[in-house]
Amino acid sequence: MREFIFLVMEKRPVLQPYLDLDATGPLTADEIEVAIDRLDEAYDQLGESLTGEYRKCVLAEAEKRAHDAGDPGSVEFLPAEPWNKLDAFSKRIFLTQAITSKALFICAGT
Repeated sequence: MREFIFLVMEKRPVLQPYLDLDATGPLTADEIEVAIDRLDEAYDQLGESLTGEYRKCVLAEAEKRAHDAGDPGSVEFLPAEPWNKLDAFSKRIFLTQAITSKALFICAGT
């Protein structure tokens, strides 16, 4: 079951999924789903939509890559100096965005 919190964005409350700040291990399905939800919102603002099959492909590819990447705390994703300056939660956000972006390009070619 997903938990939610309210944030204030642009002076109005917005329901957001609650992501565990102390999470460890590979990215979770919820973390990937939140990234995909943000893509849906971005497409909606452009008057487009993330189609069903394309969305499924991106989600599956992102989940596979998240599993393969393992714990973001141990990923050598950036040069050591900037990566080590990030806290664990920031590493998870950064890795989620990078994995999702890669999945978009892979699925666009299929």
